[in-house]
Amino acid sequence: MKILKFFKNKPLSFYLCLGTFVIGLVTTIIYMAYSLSVYGKINGGADTGNHFNALIFVMLLLGTLTCGLGVAKPGWKFAPVIPSLFFSAAFGYYINDRLIMFEEIVNQIYGMMESGAIFGMVILIFVLTLVCILALIVACFTGEKRFDKTENGRQAA
Repeated sequence: MKILKFFKNKPLSFYLCLGTFVIGLVTTIIYMAYSLSVYGKINGGADTGNHFNALIFVMLLLGTLTCGLGVAKPGWKFAPVIPSLFFSAAFGYYINDRLIMFEEIVNQIYGMMESGAIFGMVILIFVLTLVCILALIVACFTGEKRFDKTENGRQAA
């Protein structure tokens, strides 16, 4: 019952930050598992290795962890801004990291620079990161809107 009382009378930004925390954690785990399994040429083709980029991983992880600010301080208006910056940076770095894969798909020269790359997984990571960013942007503008109901079914202000 204490858990239910914790979730009662929380603003919408609290739930958005909590959901973003869960989605961000899933995205970080998927990114780590996927990028460690893709093997190919890195550093402009000079070396070979996996495509795990520590900077992208750290940005995703920091974005996920800082979603706790919106959960711990739901009344603080700018709490969702910080994780949205981390997720945005991870999104941009990941686009930059995957450009070679898109070039291979467009030119139909699969496996020239990397092997084991799965286009669907890349798009999944893009979409999940973008969902996190959009949810946090919405959380920034929701204010103190709550989801508690009154006796006659109207939403309380």
